[in-house]
Amino acid sequence: DNSSRDWSSDVCSSDLATAAVVGFLAIKLLRWIVTTNKLWVFVAYTLVAGLAVTGIAIFEHMTGVNLFTGRPL
Repeated sequence: DNSSRDWSSDVCSSDLATAAVVGFLAIKLLRWIVTTNKLWVFVAYTLVAGLAVTGIAIFEHMTGVNLFTGRPL
């Protein structure tokens, strides 16, 4: 019976491996950005992402509805 099996150790192992790979790639990307003087790319990305998240939050606050699900907050 698989319903009684404890899956937490399997999930933690895969999460740890994923976090390690993503962390490694993020550090490589940041080193590339800094060494090639392309910090403006990161600045533009964070500015666009920040404006998008802020716009979504304002919309949801004003309407009281989740933008993605359509359900009330």
